[in-house]
Amino acid sequence: MSNLKIMNKIIFFLAALVLPNLSIAQAKTPKDNMIKYLDSVYRTTPKGLLDSITTDLDSTAISNQCFKFIFNKNKTKFIAFYIVEKKSAAYKSLKLEYGGSFRSFKNIPKGKGKCKALGYTVCGMMYNDKWCFDHEEYVRVTANTLLKAQEEFMFNLLNERKFFKNEKLKEDKAFWNSNGFLIEKTESGEKVPAMVLHANSTKTKREALKVNFKFEKKAQIVIDSIWHFLQLKDTNMYNARLEDKEEEEIYFTIYNEQRTKALLPIIFKDNKNQAWLSYYYFNVNDTTHTIYQWNAYPTRKIEIKQDQRMDIIKDIRKFSINWLWNTQNFLNDDEFWRDNFGFNRLETLK
Repeated sequence: MSNLKIMNKIIFFLAALVLPNLSIAQAKTPKDNMIKYLDSVYRTTPKGLLDSITTDLDSTAISNQCFKFIFNKNKTKFIAFYIVEKKSAAYKSLKLEYGGSFRSFKNIPKGKGKCKALGYTVCGMMYNDKWCFDHEEYVRVTANTLLKAQEEFMFNLLNERKFFKNEKLKEDKAFWNSNGFLIEKTESGEKVPAMVLHANSTKTKREALKVNFKFEKKAQIVIDSIWHFLQLKDTNMYNARLEDKEEEEIYFTIYNEQRTKALLPIIFKDNKNQAWLSYYYFNVNDTTHTIYQWNAYPTRKIEIKQDQRMDIIKDIRKFSINWLWNTQNFLNDDEFWRDNFGFNRLETLK
């Protein structure tokens, strides 16, 4: 065999080893392919519809945080993807206090990087000739950049909900009849999309929370006035209100369902860093605007720990055994409010 033929065989053999490796290195990952597909097919975000979502959902979804909007074929259903970096000013514009749930993706390693973000989705559909919107849960996402966080969030969520058929770039029509778009039967026998039922229930919850927040703001003003009075009385004893890194001064308010009576626990520290707990009470319908100290539990020492609410919960449970603090801080127990705030247990704040 000639030297030329031998050389050609060697070159062919080396090429067979190297070229497959080159093609592997240049190949796109499933995530890259999915992002490229979605960017080519779903290029626009409908601003008018996004603004309607923001208004209807009480700023739990901010229109300019939406980065991808996916319609079904006849544009009667959609899923919209939003994300916001937690350190940004835009994060503060989200009404997170309306009780949205938070989670991370299951069975997926936690991301790494300096960008910590919150991703969330809104689903919508035409129902009875009008749009119905449903805000879904918040998902914690970590990546190197906000763009990478967007890609991770969208890729993981669409895979989780089986948006593509058999993990190929072919959309599965079943997606638009599953998840939140699934049809459910109500107690009356009516068939209604699960998304509509959930959207209606969360809207009712938000409306109730708005009233609660309004009352709690009034209670905060009362607590601040009580604290100002106590500090003037004895600065050494009433040295500092309890704070945490996120909320600064902590406000604990418990009130009846009618929002006319409020019990105000105040946790504070003296000048030796000892923590104390006191309870104060006021009645909105009391025209004298008198503030009372509740002496069922006189001021007492407590330990500083991660969740100070447990001291309060244990106290109140001695009167109302099934009570547990939740996002709505009212205590729906008429006997508790009727029997435990007589003048024998109240001392006027002087």
